[in-house]
Amino acid sequence: MLASPHASPSPLTPISRRARWVAIVPLLAAALLLIGVVAQWVSEDIRATYISSSLGMLGNEMAPDAASFPSVIWPMLFRTVPAVVFILTMVSLFRLFRRLAQGVVLDARNAQLVSRAGIGFVLFAVTAMLNNTLTTLYLSMRNPDGPGVFTIGFTASDLGAYAAGFALWGLGLVLSEAARIADDHAGIV
Repeated sequence: MLASPHASPSPLTPISRRARWVAIVPLLAAALLLIGVVAQWVSEDIRATYISSSLGMLGNEMAPDAASFPSVIWPMLFRTVPAVVFILTMVSLFRLFRRLAQGVVLDARNAQLVSRAGIGFVLFAVTAMLNNTLTTLYLSMRNPDGPGVFTIGFTASDLGAYAAGFALWGLGLVLSEAARIADDHAGIV
């Protein structure tokens, strides 16, 4: 059967078109985070702000060498771990949107990428909480005036990352089952 020149576009066309544009978003998020981490490593002023906010001392006077290397090497390394996890999660989302832009929608690989992104967000939240906890403990132990402070640091962002991560992970599991059922039905027809 010949297609009419006025036939409506494929139902995947809007998904493909949107996915091309949405695929840019995770890459931009990863790039912005990478710029922020590099800025913390390079700029002593940004490091000082990060260190003082980690200790709950934002706006207070700090020791002159408090934000200089080598005294902050460990907190900066702690800070880098969640950033790497976040960047890898964004790469997984980019791959998913790229596959959607190619017209691959209900597929086991897409389900796996959604699950990976979910696990990535959960790992990001875990490493961010560990970063906050270890940074505060390390910096307060270097404080000569008293004992170290042990706090478990988490923010609303961490809780949001947990929620998003578990939701995406669950969605990936459901999509995996849906893709398996679709393959089974395609084999019957």
